[in-house]
Amino acid sequence: AQGVDLGVEPVGHLSFGVGYNMDAGASVSGRLKHDQFLGHDQTVDFGFDVAEDEQSYDLLFQNNEIGDGNPKFAFVLSHVTADRQSQMGIDTVETFFRPQAVFSNQGSQVTIEAIFGHDEIANVSSAPAVLQAELGTRDIYGLVVDYAAQRAGWSYHVSGEIISDGGDLAYGKVETVASYYIPLSQSDTDLGFRFAAGKIAVSKGQTTVNDRFIPSSGVLRGFESGGFGPSDTSVVGGAPVGATNYGVMSFDARRAGL
Repeated sequence: AQGVDLGVEPVGHLSFGVGYNMDAGASVSGRLKHDQFLGHDQTVDFGFDVAEDEQSYDLLFQNNEIGDGNPKFAFVLSHVTADRQSQMGIDTVETFFRPQAVFSNQGSQVTIEAIFGHDEIANVSSAPAVLQAELGTRDIYGLVVDYAAQRAGWSYHVSGEIISDGGDLAYGKVETVASYYIPLSQSDTDLGFRFAAGKIAVSKGQTTVNDRFIPSSGVLRGFESGGFGPSDTSVVGGAPVGATNYGVMSFDARRAGL
């Protein structure tokens, strides 16, 4: 990462990286953040992550000088395209615009944001029947409340969403993550606990795979992305179709310097 210096102190950073993992293969990522955009107390943050099967881009603009700076008002624009043919037999596109207000206190943060989105599921000829039925595009709208905190060794994250397409679809989605690490005395080892859970409650219509929970790589050690959860066994090896509820608990030990 390279700092951006205007002569007084660094006001941003630039980072670039190349990576590889067993799920996505090779990838290139980068991020540019500047906290004095156009000479004012406002933040611009642009990032990208490009791999063979997935490309994602996001842009955040935040004004830090309205009122006393709490809340801070921002918007996030994101775009993700994914080739999921190898696992699901589909391609997906998701584009979102999210205006938000961020309330910060010592050790905690609350974010309230609106959602304006457009998504698409395409090229489903090789997909199982349940995913073929989800072919098409949607305009979706919603409201999100997100809470994150760190206290006494614990880290918490809770989010709740209300989503609708303005007609045939309406559902609520809740997800929570909690973790705790205990440093062992006279040792470089930490013992850790992590719990994550989520639930979707549908009041009208039918969710698609873009709405449901798909476990990412590293969520549960020993399983690849989409490697556990509901799947359609009519496809050789099973095709993950996403879950409307999940729970994961893990314990681990970490040692510095290895």
